[in-house]
Amino acid sequence: KIFGRRGKQELNSAIDTTVVDKNSHNQLNETTSSTKCSSVNIAQIDKIDVYTHEEFKNAISFGNKVQCSIVIREGRIENLSPVTTIEGTLGLSDCNIESLSPIKVIHGEVWCSYHNKKPVLKTLGTLQRVEGNGNFRYMPLKNLGDLEYVGGNLSLRDTNISDLGKLHYVGGSLFLPKRLKGVVDLSNIYVGGQIRYWNDVAKN
Repeated sequence: KIFGRRGKQELNSAIDTTVVDKNSHNQLNETTSSTKCSSVNIAQIDKIDVYTHEEFKNAISFGNKVQCSIVIREGRIENLSPVTTIEGTLGLSDCNIESLSPIKVIHGEVWCSYHNKKPVLKTLGTLQRVEGNGNFRYMPLKNLGDLEYVGGNLSLRDTNISDLGKLHYVGGSLFLPKRLKGVVDLSNIYVGGQIRYWNDVAKN
């Protein structure tokens, strides 16, 4: 059984939402589908929204996996233990999570956003592989931890990154702070798309 707050739509109903960053007014579109709070099989859910430790615990299946996309909202959950694999997308919204450990593989995308709380994500920890896009813009990220592979685009704009650690593959484009141009060695990283550098947004 899965317990927790869901969106107001039934299973597989689409919800289009827009996250507006307060500093840059940049809009990030998220298209998701969610379910009402009900007793359903986890394999039948496209996406669940999690607010409490109990809801997070109920989303974890055998083998320390989450078998669908999951968005962790608000600040009650401070770590992702014992999850090692997410078979969908991971979203973090207004979280108190500082590291993605012990997650190793995300089969979808990973994104972060903030509305009412200052972001605190500092490291990707044990995360090694992301099959889709990785969007960490505006996170106070200091290092990529064990990250080696991103199948889509990787955005590290407006982060505190100073090097790219173990990263060796980006299937899409790589977006970096302009201060890293000519500073980080990209010779050992395959980038399937463009490498673009951006000025950091002025912080209020």
